[in-house]
Amino acid sequence: YEEAKSALRPGMPLYHYLRTKNAEEVVDSILTDGGLADAWETDLRDPDNVLNLLDRVESRFGS
Repeated sequence: YEEAKSALRPGMPLYHYLRTKNAEEVVDSILTDGGLADAWETDLRDPDNVLNLLDRVESRFGS
């Protein structure tokens, strides 16, 4: 994790580290580092859910 965190740019070390985390842990890590993040679980096979998710993202983070 320290190698991933100290990297100048996100890359494979950070990707592999984050793959082992659940959504809540990833969101907490991003927020702790001063970023913006949220997580929602949805079934993307349903087109209505995709539109709902995009609405939630826009509502949370703006357009």
